[in-house]
Amino acid sequence: MRVTVGIAAAIAVTSLTVGLAVAKPANIKQAKDAGVQDIKCSTCHSSAKPPTKDTYKEAELTPAGKWLLEQKAAKKAKDVDAAWIKEYTGPK
Repeated sequence: MRVTVGIAAAIAVTSLTVGLAVAKPANIKQAKDAGVQDIKCSTCHSSAKPPTKDTYKEAELTPAGKWLLEQKAAKKAKDVDAAWIKEYTGPK
């Protein structure tokens, strides 16, 4: 029973993040406005082209992208705030 609930919760969380973690030009601007000058799509996404809503895969996020999703969950935010990347200290 707990396994089923855990799987259902994981699916729900993944479903919620799929539409919200897509690369957006506004995210780059948001980070640059916060003082992060060396940011580009590949800072958070490892795919050759920035993903769209249809092509987004959480597995293709870099450690920084995964960290941003963790921050979104921890802060109970509706969307990722790219300015948070200023606080990221992990591997690139």
